[in-house]
Amino acid sequence: MKLLLDTPTILWWWASPDRLSPAALDKLSHPESEIFISSVSIGEMIWRQKNKALTLPDGMWEELSEHLAAERWVELPLRIAHTVQTSQFENGAQDPFDTLLAAQASVEKMKLVTPDPAFKSLPGVSVLW
Repeated sequence: MKLLLDTPTILWWWASPDRLSPAALDKLSHPESEIFISSVSIGEMIWRQKNKALTLPDGMWEELSEHLAAERWVELPLRIAHTVQTSQFENGAQDPFDTLLAAQASVEKMKLVTPDPAFKSLPGVSVLW
């Protein structure tokens, strides 16, 4: 199963795994799950950190590749097909980062692992929580 992690899911996995749903925790722990982290989520974390809405450990960005390798997570870059897909969401999401993540999940046929119920209303987006 291919899983794309929403930003809160990433942060909770690293800092508060008890906040993850049992279903999400099960799939994220399953050795056969293919887990992807989007460049969009990294951009969102950087933006929130710069705007004082998120505090991350010192050295986080310098060690990101090591974190991804340790978790067996694969980087998913943002592609033109993903941005074009956002036009298929009539109302989209309030947050442009969320809209891009939804588009990536839709185009790549991945389940989006997210606690946010707003994603469920977007066409072509399969949610796991």
